[in-house]
Amino acid sequence: MRIIFGEILVALLAFHAMGGERTIIPNGAAGVGSLSVINPATGMIERSLVTAVSGSPISNSSFAIMNAASSAAVLAASSSAYLLSVVNLSTGKITAQRELSNPRPPSRALIAANPKTSFLYLTYRDASGDAHILKISPVTLGVIDDANLGTGAGLFATVSPNGQTVYLTGYNLPKVTAVNASNLKAIGTVSLSGAWAAVVSPDSSTLYVANGQYPNIAVTYIDAATVKITQTVPLTSVSGVFGLAISADGSQLYMPAQANYQGTGIFTLDLATQALMSVVVAVSGNIAASPDGTVYVGYGSDVVVFDSASQSVTATFEAFSNGTLALNSAGSELYFLNEYSSSLAETGAPPSQTVVAQAASGSLSSAAYDSTNNLLLVADAANNIEVLNALTLQPPGKSRFPIWPTRS
Repeated sequence: MRIIFGEILVALLAFHAMGGERTIIPNGAAGVGSLSVINPATGMIERSLVTAVSGSPISNSSFAIMNAASSAAVLAASSSAYLLSVVNLSTGKITAQRELSNPRPPSRALIAANPKTSFLYLTYRDASGDAHILKISPVTLGVIDDANLGTGAGLFATVSPNGQTVYLTGYNLPKVTAVNASNLKAIGTVSLSGAWAAVVSPDSSTLYVANGQYPNIAVTYIDAATVKITQTVPLTSVSGVFGLAISADGSQLYMPAQANYQGTGIFTLDLATQALMSVVVAVSGNIAASPDGTVYVGYGSDVVVFDSASQSVTATFEAFSNGTLALNSAGSELYFLNEYSSSLAETGAPPSQTVVAQAASGSLSSAAYDSTNNLLLVADAANNIEVLNALTLQPPGKSRFPIWPTRS
């Protein structure tokens, strides 16, 4: 396989299938964004969904699961504009897409979704440095409301499970802001500097915020009803917290973090006893907790699987692209938003250049067709051979195989 892909770089690939001749072009067509749907039980990528199509190269910026995990809202950026899309997670159909007039790249923007109403919330900072939160229709993607919350509010939006409150945090900012999810009015602020990450308890009663600077990093408990601090738990050995997730019963916090600037690990904080446990493993900031106690943590293009009961790493999934991750509420599907993608375009029979189908994957450079099994074999920039069903352009099962090791 290495010899084949090392010596043959195919600009386009034509083959015969039911319905006539088809032409596949690696890296063809327009700019594209993609999201991988991973089966947590097997680690296999089951579907690769196109989340956005643009006339220029784009990078995925942020995404949010909505409509009880039937759809995802994805924010992508080109050199000139942000593109907001809604994609059906089962069919891969893009049901809505709109280019936003505001904000403009390179200004940062993030997206969140209301778990009860599916309204979308987009946060950004304007030219004056003020933080804005937009309430957006999940159907039309039209802006329903725009609230200017000033320079002290953060851009990281955490929506309470009951759908009533949006909490805004941001590192190096002086406060946490609570916003009414319905009318975008600020309902309270908490003076809390250096908020690294936040998560809300399953019953929506408490906001937990990792905040401060080493050696004074802590987890602060904030009462949702009063928007007041009720407790602070010092994390004396922790030098940085990259993300937060909470167990389904609300008893434990999980944190990808660093201890004393020495490597990284997954930390577990018992919220009742304040006991802190840690397991050394290479991780970064993306984290999601399943109802069964399994925790998924991103590390570059990999997903680390952590069992909270045994406090051990049980597996590593390869996602083959840098990105962010999320779980559906049942824990049965893991979604990985690929930061950068390229398209695998199918056109009509030569000399037609009309694109009739499109898939997205890593940066693709070559392709070959296995006529016996009706598979496409394409090489990506992560030194992997990606195997796709030639008729559907989707993975037929275990979809990627390394050509050579990418890390020791």
